[in-house]
Amino acid sequence: YLEGEHDFRNFCKIDVTNVKNFKRIVNKVRIQPCNEDESPYANQLYYLEVTGNAFLWHQIRCIAAVLFLVGRGLEKPEVVKELLDIETHPGKPVYKLAADTPLMLHESVYNDLQFHYDPEVIQGLYLKLENRWKNFSIKASMTKNVLNFIDFNIVTTGDTKAWRNHKDRKTLECDYKDACSSSIGKSGYTMLRNRRKCGTYEEKVKNLSDRKREKANRVHGWDL
Repeated sequence: YLEGEHDFRNFCKIDVTNVKNFKRIVNKVRIQPCNEDESPYANQLYYLEVTGNAFLWHQIRCIAAVLFLVGRGLEKPEVVKELLDIETHPGKPVYKLAADTPLMLHESVYNDLQFHYDPEVIQGLYLKLENRWKNFSIKASMTKNVLNFIDFNIVTTGDTKAWRNHKDRKTLECDYKDACSSSIGKSGYTMLRNRRKCGTYEEKVKNLSDRKREKANRVHGWDL
C-alpha cells in the first residue's frame, strides 16, 4: 500500500508554515533481516528500508509505528490503505512515533551529480566507526553469553515450558515498548480509526497566528 505516490499527511507531523504539499513518491518498501543467526532463541533483528524522492517530517517514524501495530496483530494491514485515504481520514489519528534510535539516512542519490571524497577523511571516519562497532560487538557478545548461560545451564529444573512462554511474552513487550507502549493502556487497545484525531491541515492553517503567517509569507511567499 505504501509504494507509489500518496498523500502522507496521516504519516507525518504537519508543519503548515513549511509544507503545503503532502504528496510524496515512495519507490520501494521492504523489510529485511539484519543478519543471519541460527540460534533458536536469538532475537532476530530486521530493518525497514524505504526509498523515495523526498520525505516529510517524521514520515518514516510514523510509518514504522503503524507497521509495528500491524505486526503485533493490533491492526490489519489494510489500515495503511485507510490512512492514505485523505477523503475518509482528513485528520491523523493520535499515535506515538516509533523510536528514533534506529533511524538512519542511508544514502542520497542525485541525477547528474557525482560526489568526490577525501581519502584521509574517509579513512578517519572508517576507523572511528570500526572502533565503535568493535566496542558494541564486545558488549553484545558478553550480554548474549550471559543469556545463553541462563538458557542452557541455570534453567534446568522446574516447568521449562512455562519459563519459555514467560520469556517469550516478556520479550514481545520489550521489543515494541518504545513504539507502542502509549497505545495500550489499562482499558485495552483502541483501533486507529476510533482514536482522537489531530487537527487537519485546513484547521491548523485557520488557527495559525499572525506571526507565523507573516513568516510563511516572508520565507516561502505563501499567503496563508
